[in-house]
Amino acid sequence: MMTAMGATASRPGRQARRSSRRRRRLLVGSVLVALVAVAVGVGVVVARDPGTPTVAADGTGRGVRPGSPVTTPASTAPPTTTTTVPPGPPFALGVTRLTVEDSTRGTMARGPTPALRTRTIPLTIYYPVTGRADAPVVENAPAAPGPFPLMIFAHGYSITAADYEPLIRDLAAGGWVVAAPDFPIASLVFPGPASQADLPNQPGDVSFVIDVMTNPATVPPLLQGRIAPVKVAIAGHSDGGVTAAAVTGNSCCIDPRIGAAASYAGDQGGSLFRIGQWFQPSAPPQLFIHGTADRDVPYSYSEKLYADTVVTRMLVSIPGGVHWDPFVSGPERAAVVRLTHDFFRAYILGDPAAAARLTTDANDGGLRLERSQ
Repeated sequence: MMTAMGATASRPGRQARRSSRRRRRLLVGSVLVALVAVAVGVGVVVARDPGTPTVAADGTGRGVRPGSPVTTPASTAPPTTTTTVPPGPPFALGVTRLTVEDSTRGTMARGPTPALRTRTIPLTIYYPVTGRADAPVVENAPAAPGPFPLMIFAHGYSITAADYEPLIRDLAAGGWVVAAPDFPIASLVFPGPASQADLPNQPGDVSFVIDVMTNPATVPPLLQGRIAPVKVAIAGHSDGGVTAAAVTGNSCCIDPRIGAAASYAGDQGGSLFRIGQWFQPSAPPQLFIHGTADRDVPYSYSEKLYADTVVTRMLVSIPGGVHWDPFVSGPERAAVVRLTHDFFRAYILGDPAAAARLTTDANDGGLRLERSQ
């Protein structure tokens, strides 16, 4: 079980960027505070909206709660294993929301909320549906036949998963079920100030989300049978990039179910992540993408990630790119997504055509391949 570390000051330079986006964030904190967990043996039942049947995981200590509907605005060598590649993208998308609770790990105090013995994690899940690719996203729409591989997206510090919606939607449209958790202490969907002190616990949150999404008893019913039995992908931005790298490469928290990772403007966490050892020989392939003009998390941090990694990896720069725009709101996003798709298709789905495109992808649309091995 991972434990929270002492409080550490947040990285400089992010507050101005965040404040301009806070008006767009989902105001769900008050809903989360109202959740009531009732222990049933080693399982957990989470209180939910009236009229919605409760789902509990049998014997795992983990339960899930479907959320209330929310209106949605619209060349490296290939691996040796292969699997069937889903039909070609882009796909139309559906979205579903739920809140999961891990009763095996606790949460540090946050603002008016005292320390808790459990961890509550809201999930937003985008997935392919049948229809025109340019159709609006439909809440709780029937999923396309699939099956589709699973990807986890890890958000950065003092922000929400919803702020990354353009990026997450593009990732899912490539033929992936993308589950985006809001971390209990780093996300702004919860009341009280965010803190980076909980960063070492976020890899455990990722593993828990994989538990939920791959367990027939807890996966959302509309995704039953739609998730391919292949390795999971993970992508993350900033502190989410730290999380992605840690859950695949740090001895503290490697999850062997993950087959490849993409870290956007990430690093090794510095003084915030003084547990475990980086990078393990058992780590899966790693993709590092970083803007050279990033003043929040300097580009040199991804250079160090690349240098310290001993497995298959790529280091791709965005010349002149800053911390946020190239990944979410800038013109480089399309190239970032294209490279990420092909990297994951090559190393998780065993797609030789995707592997053959990697070098081209990494030098297109504002990207530049710096090193690969």
